[in-house]
Amino acid sequence: MTDGFCSVTMHGSANGIIPIATIGQNGNWYIGNKDTGIAATGEQGVPGPQGPQGIPGLDGVNGIDGADGATGPQGPQGSAGPRGFQGPQGPAGDLNTESIILRPDKWSEKIEIPLGNGLYGRRYRGFLNVPANTLFSEPLGTIGSTARFVTSGGWWSTTKHILELGSPWNEQYSRLALNDTGALGFGSICPLERIDAPYDIWLTYTK
Repeated sequence: MTDGFCSVTMHGSANGIIPIATIGQNGNWYIGNKDTGIAATGEQGVPGPQGPQGIPGLDGVNGIDGADGATGPQGPQGSAGPRGFQGPQGPAGDLNTESIILRPDKWSEKIEIPLGNGLYGRRYRGFLNVPANTLFSEPLGTIGSTARFVTSGGWWSTTKHILELGSPWNEQYSRLALNDTGALGFGSICPLERIDAPYDIWLTYTK
């Protein structure tokens, strides 16, 4: 053994064939078929120092999202939250039936207004252009042959006054008339000339 190494001298055989050195299953050198008793591996050396830490590898690709799980049971109702701030006041609502009856000045014009309990209303507005002392007569349409007056009202004007419908005053008046066919008309007379003199009249009726 030299410097920790074993030297094996191989001699030729009588037949001139040089035997082959192999490692047997027991880890020894064999010359031909002969076990030399010499281990083919040296003794385990002293462990070397730990090497430096390698560079971290790249992050892997994100995996595919899994399927959604089944919906769980409904949880218990939470406690009531604190009371919120009061909101702004809303717009005024529509007039109720009683208010509509009392406010014909709010009715739409020239259409039948159902007032409840078989009562109806209509409102008419316009302007008069009539010479002095001349009877003005204007048909307002038909409201039905079974229609019957209940009340009427409103106002009309001259160049100097605003007068209530149906109230004669100083030889001047305006009134509504309903004939047996259901035709409704508006008549007015005044000793003064009327130019663009407004009127706003209404009636209630059954039918």
